[in-house]
Amino acid sequence: MKKLTIIMLGMSSQAEWDQGILNKKMQTVQAGAVNRNFHILQQILKRPEVVRVIHVDFLPFTKRKVIKEALQAKLWRSTSNTQARGLTWRVDSKSPKWWSLACLRWQDVKHLKPFIPPDTEVVIWSYHPFFPQVFDLFPYAKKVFDSVDNWAEHPVYAPVKERLKKNYQHIQDQADIIFTVSPDLQNLFAGHQNVTWIPNGVDVDHFSREASNPEQFSTLPRPFVVYIGVIQERLDVELLEQTARLIPSIQIVLAGPVWAGTPLGGLRELKNVMFLGPVPYQDLPNLLSQASAGIIPHRVNRFTASMNPLKLYEYLASGLPVISTPVQGTEQFASGVRVATTSTEFAAAIQQAISLPTPEKQKLKLLVQNQTWDQRIDQMIKIIQRSCPH
Repeated sequence: MKKLTIIMLGMSSQAEWDQGILNKKMQTVQAGAVNRNFHILQQILKRPEVVRVIHVDFLPFTKRKVIKEALQAKLWRSTSNTQARGLTWRVDSKSPKWWSLACLRWQDVKHLKPFIPPDTEVVIWSYHPFFPQVFDLFPYAKKVFDSVDNWAEHPVYAPVKERLKKNYQHIQDQADIIFTVSPDLQNLFAGHQNVTWIPNGVDVDHFSREASNPEQFSTLPRPFVVYIGVIQERLDVELLEQTARLIPSIQIVLAGPVWAGTPLGGLRELKNVMFLGPVPYQDLPNLLSQASAGIIPHRVNRFTASMNPLKLYEYLASGLPVISTPVQGTEQFASGVRVATTSTEFAAAIQQAISLPTPEKQKLKLLVQNQTWDQRIDQMIKIIQRSCPH
């Protein structure tokens, strides 16, 4: 078994995981942002063949993000865990196995070279399509890219769409291994010889356990259906508003930060629509245990075609029937997902779902029993091990 050192270029910063996101475009997300990157990192840390993981904070690609990273990471000061630092970077160790690098320039990643344990295969594992040049800093390393969404199709990144397209080509040329979160993303790297679709997973134990605090959300009106996640452009606001008007006796709870500038139409005026704000990951089981169904009213477009909604797995692990627009990923769980294309269909599906008997809801958990994060990382590590030269 080859011993590995993994340098992971994150889609989040350590501060976001530890303290939550604080961004002018978003409300504060308490208790950390939990995403695919976080779950994969946690599983990697459990692997006996991995000697060290050094997680690189999301590299800033604008002046505003440089300032944000400097403030968020407090780069001007050392901590008791600091191993080394420079003017624009700092290396910390959270544990002997888990290290982190906060920095302002992609070139700062080269400062990690002295901290690579000897006699290990180096793997550069990236989630970050803005700086594929980091691959070039480690010509001897195995290069892995885990593609989560097609960022070139995200409305927020429209001003840098051409840059991202060039970067994806660079990634295709340089990466030894590419993982994608959805089948559609495989087409983005159609010219690569080693692309594997590995969908999202779920912490089954976290979401299927008894609620630790069932009273936490006991005051929410019943019955209610829930949406968890960032409220942004992918949400089909028009569909949701029309649906809410068709089912005035059913509460729709939106649990997540609202991205500034997101048009919300008349949602805020509707009595049966509630913006709950961000809910910490550890509290999601308390919320989902009280809900009657989970909803995914996403727009169907080129961006959402590249997605594999993490919330889909979390709803099902909680025993919730799911109502969704026809987005990627729902076809895997046809028996647990009601697909709707119009507000009339969406409203009817919600009404049917909330009347589903409890024994039938419990059966939904079985759909994701074999969709765990440890199974995902086991598949990934096997692919990486096979490609290592020694």
